Amino acid sequence: MKNTKNTMKKGFTLVELLFVMAIISILAGIGISQMSGSTEAANKVVLKSDIRSAITAAQIQYANGGTYDGSSFTSTNSEVAVTYPIATALSFCVEATMAEVGTFSYDSSNSAGIVEASCS
Repeated sequence: MKNTKNTMKKGFTLVELLFVMAIISILAGIGISQMSGSTEAANKVVLKSDIRSAITAAQIQYANGGTYDGSSFTSTNSEVAVTYPIATALSFCVEATMAEVGTFSYDSSNSAGIVEASCS
């Protein structure tokens, strides 16, 4: 008599593999959607940081010369445009713009702080 063992091949079935691939795809989609919002938040932080640097430069210039001038700060980030559209002897407004995020500004005569708007 022959020795007949029930021999099964070890491995995964096609259905099991497809199920695991579907779960990985769903998790990857969730992860990518969460990361896309963090890029915009990081760009906003960059704009606000550049505005704070420009504010410090304007205050140093005022302490040295007694007036505000629109040429006291140059951003090191090529994607951010920082300007002083309004600069008088007693106040100034700093505006920073990035294409992906928009425009943020700070007005020294207003107590609102850094806001998502242009200088007016």
